Amino acid sequence: MRRFAAGCLATLAPYDAVLTPTLAVPPLHVGALRDDDDPAADFEAQKAFTPWTSAWNVTGMPAVSLPLHWTADGLPVGVMLAARPAEEGLLLALAAQVEAASPWADRTPPGW
Repeated sequence: MRRFAAGCLATLAPYDAVLTPTLAVPPLHVGALRDDDDPAADFEAQKAFTPWTSAWNVTGMPAVSLPLHWTADGLPVGVMLAARPAEEGLLLALAAQVEAASPWADRTPPGW
């Protein structure tokens, strides 16, 4: 994992920030990915659902998910902004600019 993280850090070093989807598909119902009978399948489903966020979890680089789109059912669809290590200030500043341009504070999913 350390080699993977080092490679990610080197590859992303030239960039101030990275923008990716937060999830590979819109939000799923709680438990939709769970497979107690096949832990390997469960893990594969989790990786397929969150292919981008897991890389930042492994590297320890700062990241934030921003709800910038909504499904027809009213569920949030996020984008992830990520920055280099120790650049949380830049990341928070970018997130604040995005929120100012597309506010979401008054939006909540159904049943909230």
